[in-house]
Amino acid sequence: MVKYIPELPYNNVTIRHLLHHVGGLPNYMYLTDKYWKQEIAPDNEDVIELMAKYKLPAFFKPGTRYDYSNTGYVMLATVVERISGLSLNEFLQRRVFRPLGMNSTYIYTTADTSIKRNHLDGFRALRYGYARIMDTRNNGPVGDKGVCSTVEDMFKWDKALYSGSVINQELLDEAFSPAETVYGKEVPYGYGFRIRDYNGSKVIYHNGLWEGARTNFHRYLDSRNTIIVLNNTSTRINHELVRQIEMAIGDGQESDITEMLAKMAIEEGVDQAIELYQELCDNNPTTKVDFNKIAAVADYLQKEGKTEKAEKLEKLCSIKNEAERN
Repeated sequence: MVKYIPELPYNNVTIRHLLHHVGGLPNYMYLTDKYWKQEIAPDNEDVIELMAKYKLPAFFKPGTRYDYSNTGYVMLATVVERISGLSLNEFLQRRVFRPLGMNSTYIYTTADTSIKRNHLDGFRALRYGYARIMDTRNNGPVGDKGVCSTVEDMFKWDKALYSGSVINQELLDEAFSPAETVYGKEVPYGYGFRIRDYNGSKVIYHNGLWEGARTNFHRYLDSRNTIIVLNNTSTRINHELVRQIEMAIGDGQESDITEMLAKMAIEEGVDQAIELYQELCDNNPTTKVDFNKIAAVADYLQKEGKTEKAEKLEKLCSIKNEAERN
């Protein structure tokens, strides 16, 4: 990374580290929230200027552990912009969106007033109704967010990944393969895709959340089935929709709610998993989760030294104890 962004004080972080989220870069949103005072939103170059000025310490030594990084994606987008001399939006329009006929897809940023806003607002679910979520200063940087699209365009992208018309198969094989830390621990994250197994078949997927917008993009490589769920509210029912659709295309074998919640707690955060559980219970009071199984997995992870994941699952189990007390 230092070759293209030499201003930053993180000399040992590589592009491959950023792609696999093992770079350890600090969260840029801390800097934009605290130090950005201008009325117009910052762009990627402004983010780099802030990072170079304040020199926040890295979260960890690159390659030693996995931690999903929005900052890493902003850095990757900046590399694209600096090499191509184009904005991320224009680069992707020329190289991906227009060639594939993805005519409703673009990169939105409030730092570029020439980009016409053409997407739905996001809404936060309240106890009664919804509240519109307005743009913030962090709608300026791109790479970690800002891709506005439709189900139809996302399906065109899905088909293109099978054809090799945009990315050759050798690179796709890399993108769909897990990484390893320097200690040999597997990281189930390729290049921009999470990786999991369903009925013995590899699933390449990613979920997204930004200011009320929720997205799910799950690709079942062996069957060539794809699930795309787009939602402009903060409700977490997307995951339940994916689970039910997956059951319909998977010979009726239902995905385990317990496993779904455990994965969500590890990948997206415990609070999100707890809210989804409560949402599922509201919609279906008979929803059952095997918290003993989650606790057993947490105990195993603790013994294997994976304390962070273990603590997330232990916190998830705490909602059972709280429910029993009430």
